[in-house]
Parts: sequence; C-alpha cells; structure tokens
Amino acid sequence: MACFQEAAGARQHYPRELNPVENIWQFIRDNWLSNRVFKSYDDILDHCCFVWNKLTMAFIGLVLLHAPCGEGEGGAHLWEVT
Repeated sequence: MACFQEAAGARQHYPRELNPVENIWQFIRDNWLSNRVFKSYDDILDHCCFVWNKLTMAFIGLVLLHAPCGEGEGGAHLWEVT
C-alpha cells in the first residue's frame, strides 16, 4: 500500500490549461457547443459527432496544407491516393 501512495504522490498535477485535450474540448465548447438548446440526448450526440468530424477534417486539411512534398521518399505526396 505504501508503494501505491508513493507513486500516486510522486505524480505531478498540471493546470487544465496545459492539457492539450482540455484545450480541444474548450475550443469545441466555445465555438460549436455553447448557447444551444438540444431537443434530446441523441441530438446532443449527433451534434457532438458532427463537430468532432468537422474539427478532425479541419485538422487533416491543416496538416496536408503544411505537409512536405515527400520528394525524398519516392516522390509520392502525402495527399495522393496510391
């Protein structure tokens, strides 16, 4: 039991502002989930899935926009379907 307490005590706690996942959820809440009234639980889930997919596609687009051409790896681009 003492080993568990030492391990748990040694764990550092960071502010939520430094946690990348918390930053993503805060961005989603601020931009797409705030000031809305949902009709049902399913409506909440549907909207959350829509927002998550929208954020994911925006991130993928950003990555592809700034991705290197890949010329050194056979000349294939990251966005080309092979």
